[in-house]
Amino acid sequence: SASLSPRPVWAPDGERVLLFLTDLLEDGTYAISPYLTDLVTGEHMILYDEALLTSAAYLYLTNLYWR
Repeated sequence: SASLSPRPVWAPDGERVLLFLTDLLEDGTYAISPYLTDLVTGEHMILYDEALLTSAAYLYLTNLYWR
């Protein structure tokens, strides 16, 4: 995924990271999709949920927390 302004969120245990990536889709809209990276197993950039948020205007997230 070629993202604009990726936002990382660390798991409380420090072993995983969710990356919220904003992508420009083919239809000209923007979508945020979270990807999981597991630092213990080495698996990275696993799509967690596709196009969680979409908008005709550029959108991004701030102040993310993993509880």
